Amino acid sequence: MKRVFLLIAIAAISAMPLVATGSEEGAEGPPTFLMRVIAPGEDYVMSARGVIGAWLAKESGIDLQVVHSVGDENEAVALMIASGDLPDAVSTRGSDASPFIEAEYALELTDLINEHAPTLRRRLEENNTWRTLQWSQEDPGRYFLPRLDVTREVFDVNNWFFLQHDVVIELGYPEINTLEDYENAIKTYLERYPEIDGQPTIGMTMLTDQWRWIISLTNPGMMASGLQSSGEFWVDPDTREVWYRIMRPEEKQYYAWLNRMWNDGVIDRDAFTQTLDQYRAKVSTGRVLGLTDMGWQFGPGEAALRNEGRLNRTYGAYPVTTNEGTMPSTNAGSRALQIATASMLLTTENRDPEAFIRFLDFYVSDAAQIARNWGFEGEHYEVVDGRRQMFPEYRELILSDPEGAGEQYGFGIFGASLPAFFSGSRDETGANYYTVDSPADVRTNYHEVDLQVLDGYGVQTFGDFFPQPEDYPLRPWPSESQITSKFDEETRVLFNRVQDVVKRDVIQAIIAPEGQFEARWAELIENMEEEGVDRLTQRVSDLMDEQMELWGN
Repeated sequence: MKRVFLLIAIAAISAMPLVATGSEEGAEGPPTFLMRVIAPGEDYVMSARGVIGAWLAKESGIDLQVVHSVGDENEAVALMIASGDLPDAVSTRGSDASPFIEAEYALELTDLINEHAPTLRRRLEENNTWRTLQWSQEDPGRYFLPRLDVTREVFDVNNWFFLQHDVVIELGYPEINTLEDYENAIKTYLERYPEIDGQPTIGMTMLTDQWRWIISLTNPGMMASGLQSSGEFWVDPDTREVWYRIMRPEEKQYYAWLNRMWNDGVIDRDAFTQTLDQYRAKVSTGRVLGLTDMGWQFGPGEAALRNEGRLNRTYGAYPVTTNEGTMPSTNAGSRALQIATASMLLTTENRDPEAFIRFLDFYVSDAAQIARNWGFEGEHYEVVDGRRQMFPEYRELILSDPEGAGEQYGFGIFGASLPAFFSGSRDETGANYYTVDSPADVRTNYHEVDLQVLDGYGVQTFGDFFPQPEDYPLRPWPSESQITSKFDEETRVLFNRVQDVVKRDVIQAIIAPEGQFEARWAELIENMEEEGVDRLTQRVSDLMDEQMELWGN
């Protein structure tokens, strides 16, 4: 039955119109290449993405059609490879690039870059990822391109534990440092205001739709327990033993807390079944007090509140930990030896690899990276005393409607789909940043209630609640993304099976009736062991050693 379904699915993909990839010479406009993004999103053509997209197409000499995958990402990759129906390029968005490499569908890029992309080569040398892109001892080829901002400054924090502004204002700006603090604030406000605008107030909600369960459901447990961002695995700094991190007692404490919050009626009953659109729509009602997430996921819902002037219903991020004295952690604490996360690759079906790599070389230039974020001088921003300053109407549009700003003008074009610089990375002058946020601009981006809350706590930004990257020790081993990208087919299957168990059984433990959490958690651990979690962590440990040998420590 599975084989029949696979063949039907492959046939369906083969029948899908892919539009022209590598348009013929003489066609009107620059040749168009097709890139599939292994993530949900809105499809678009670069040249139609406002003045910025049109400029990129004109200056680079090619156009790009971006098509996003629908449904399960692993299945999308498997079907693409099984059918052999490949686009010109694939953006993995941090997903696993190894299936394309194993199937010999990924182009080796070393010579292409050396001959046609001097700017890209320099970027990769400057951030020390050129050598770490080598695939293995046996195969030193370079098959994928990473993000460019390996090291960057952190200005603000917009992730993990959010609390609605009206809650902290109503309660007189209480300390929000532990799960207990967070819980008390939500419960107190819930008791005072069981309804908001005629609808039941929701204490907390989260998003477990598709892959997002990792961000909203399990990553907060990692952060609350004080770990640096380490994906699904954790390396004991003393013993170098690799753990599937959710098995740590410190994280179990977090899920026991969620179980209590569930049984106390604080957690939204739709938290484990709602879709992304339903989740964002719920946030936009203004009746959700607490969120465990990253700001870009619920951003459109919060932007709707901002547009309606309901600023007290928007959110601030707080340094919540399981226990007093635990060092609060965020993505700012991701300090692995190297970080070369796969961003995109060129396939063997690319019609003109030289033209495509020249496009990428232009895209990573200062001119293109500034334009994708700022637009054009005199039109969207001005330079005052050596600093770029965006005109207020465009800054407000980006803050209140980032998706609309991208569609209308092209701001933020491609997101993380192509190698690029993001927040905290300085341009080549050293005087400005590639993105529109900077230490001087952070408070400019805040609205009046944000500022009221920050002033109430006596800080300048929400980032001031958290440690800076340099406060964390450097971890002398590779990042998880560099390890999981090396998984062979057997290890990928094993990893996916263990992850399926984790998602299912963690939710079952959270919604367990009072007094049954321990039994459900024991079932989770037992089921992970039956699926081979010990073999998985041993494979990760072996790959980590192989990677460090490849780099020469």
